[in-house]
Amino acid sequence: MRYIIPILLFFLFVSPQKIEEYPLKKGKPTSRGIDYYVKVNKYKFIEELEAYLKDTIFLEVEISTDDISEYVGNDTLDMGYHITYTDGSDEIVIDNRERYVAYDINDISKLKKLNLITNNQFVKTVVIHELMHTYFLQKVVISKYLGLYVHKEYDYRQMTMVRIFPNIEELYGAEFIEEGVCQYVVEEMKLHIPHKTPAPKTIDDIMGNNEIKYNYSIAYLKEFLDFFGVSEGIEILIRNKPPTYEEILNPDLFFNRLK
Repeated sequence: MRYIIPILLFFLFVSPQKIEEYPLKKGKPTSRGIDYYVKVNKYKFIEELEAYLKDTIFLEVEISTDDISEYVGNDTLDMGYHITYTDGSDEIVIDNRERYVAYDINDISKLKKLNLITNNQFVKTVVIHELMHTYFLQKVVISKYLGLYVHKEYDYRQMTMVRIFPNIEELYGAEFIEEGVCQYVVEEMKLHIPHKTPAPKTIDDIMGNNEIKYNYSIAYLKEFLDFFGVSEGIEILIRNKPPTYEEILNPDLFFNRLK
């Protein structure tokens, strides 16, 4: 009995929260930790997003982790890789390289948030962002099933085809809108650090500038999505031609033609 008492006292005085659930290296998530974190929490994250959307994600989606640096079409800044198949199902691969600030934005102090230059490098944030691509796709699938018009740049069946002469401007406009919707939700769920990007003044400001696609797009869509909501907002957006470069520079030109 004398050996049991000290052990019991140890567990009484050591808080379970002090035991490191997800490993860190120099204060940042490790690759193995990212693998485990995503595996354990992916269904919880889906439920959290569904609660925010007040809708169900019923599309078949697989979420895994990997080093995506060598994946086809991967951008060096990408934290997630999204694959849409011709049957409308989805696969999400979260980058497990050790490049994140934290597993969850709520894991860091307010002071550290104020001093961070980056705004999206949290594992949970990336998962939610990628799941929003799945939800966006789901709205397209439903619209097609109901026989509603969906502009070709948003149609997943068109997206999976190899095009000989793609319309680069329309492709960019569709990406700008979809990324903007995903980032809007991430910001509304308070999963990233808001970062204001100046509005572009020329087409040169748009080209090759990820800040425009991933940050300015939030401000571009905010008033529209605040008014219509995410679900109805996506339905309206996908049945209209994506914004041209000129319409990205002059938002009223785009929003005034939506129907």
